[in-house]
Amino acid sequence: MLFRSQMSSLLLTFAVACAASLLLTPLVRRVALRCGVLDRPDGKRKLHGRPVPLWGGAAVYLALVVGLLAARYGAFGNGPELDRLALLLAFSAGFVCLFGGLDDARHLSSRLKLLLQTCAVLPMVFLGWVDRVVLFGIPIELGWIGIPLTAFWLVGCINEIGRAHV
Repeated sequence: MLFRSQMSSLLLTFAVACAASLLLTPLVRRVALRCGVLDRPDGKRKLHGRPVPLWGGAAVYLALVVGLLAARYGAFGNGPELDRLALLLAFSAGFVCLFGGLDDARHLSSRLKLLLQTCAVLPMVFLGWVDRVVLFGIPIELGWIGIPLTAFWLVGCINEIGRAHV
């Protein structure tokens, strides 16, 4: 019975986060259009047909926060470790969202973006890095090499999410 209540709480949390994303994305899109924060095609790297609104990261971030709040007040929000992780995740993701918005408006250099992304993930990395992976049923201990691998993976995730447009 405990598993069923946790599963329903997980599904509810997922549904709340999805609904927040569906509601916030068009709102953020309209704000970006009104503010003129657009990614304009240049015929070289940016090959889309017409200007695309930016600031999609704000919608993703706000949906994440709504999902974390739903998890906190659902069946999963019962321990201080989840609260710490959620707070750290919200802080790190908020930092990424902030400099992502600055980049959309001011076009930061690639080196500065990489430095800021690395700084944003370091608290998450030191909270708990990947120290072991299992490939084809064989556990592989990573030891200290798990620290840069975890940071590299998280920065890669940030960059892949950043490629999407609203």
